Amino acid sequence: MAAPSFQRKQARKGGSEAPMPLASMMDMMTIILLFLLKSYSTTGVLVRQVDEIDLPLSSITTIPREALSIVVDSGLRSGLPGVYVEHEGERSELLDDAATMYREPSGAAAHDPRSMILPGLENFLMEHAFEARELEEQFGIPFEGEVTVQADAAVNYNSILKVLNTCGTVGFNKPEFIVVRTE
Repeated sequence: MAAPSFQRKQARKGGSEAPMPLASMMDMMTIILLFLLKSYSTTGVLVRQVDEIDLPLSSITTIPREALSIVVDSGLRSGLPGVYVEHEGERSELLDDAATMYREPSGAAAHDPRSMILPGLENFLMEHAFEARELEEQFGIPFEGEVTVQADAAVNYNSILKVLNTCGTVGFNKPEFIVVRTE
């Protein structure tokens, strides 16, 4: 014979209403809470746009990751052309000025691969790559070679190419551009 249910047991004892089983309710609430926490996802802004830079428009849907951030400014709005380090939405250090960024090599220098390297950016990235590789050796934190680039839409292609070439020669082979998403 099957065991009597909880309500039938209570009815035999003379109680008209069965008490609510709190243990089962707590288990159910815990499961619902864990489901909601697991399914809840937020995507906050990881990168702040530097003022006075017009970022290019794009229909890309990927979300940028937090990484070492560089600003390439044409100087049209800010009056500060050059390559900068970005920190919390502000330019913090000039790496290469406009003369270096916009210099077009001529003659034999045009065929020299070093003419496509920005020296200030190269030194900055070498320092960070060295520190990242030390962290990798000491703590096992992998060096991913990620860098984000905020480039003004008015910056010419050759300057962007110099930035990417410089990043690649130092080991930052995963550049991501910050753009304004259009719907």
